[in-house]
Amino acid sequence: MLKITRLADYSVLILCCFQDKKLTAKSISNKTGLGIATVNKILSLLVKAKILKPVRGVNGGYWPLKSLKEVSIKDIIEAIEGPVALTKCVEISEEKNCSLYCTCITKNVWSKVNNSVQATLHKIKINDITDQSRSFID
Repeated sequence: MLKITRLADYSVLILCCFQDKKLTAKSISNKTGLGIATVNKILSLLVKAKILKPVRGVNGGYWPLKSLKEVSIKDIIEAIEGPVALTKCVEISEEKNCSLYCTCITKNVWSKVNNSVQATLHKIKINDITDQSRSFID
């Protein structure tokens, strides 16, 4: 079964909280109902992926590094889970690790499916979600 992990799902939820404002981990935890440890873990991964910028100090918090019109679901999933790949053979680094790669007749089909999934995830931006869910943000 193909599934997005809870951490990736929660990451999308967290990014939906940002709308041209700086937020603290505590305010995100209060708004989403997620535990502070989970929020901190996700914020750390999003900072590492250069999706969020930490602001230190008394008035600290987190700020998106680019417009939420530009941040895609694919960006978030890759920040949390790594590359989007339905099978090992569609991961570029894994080609040489599969003994069947040279003779496998299904790798091309999985590659096409994977490319379609990636393209769809790339098309969906955070603002697409928040525009449909104004009551959550306001």
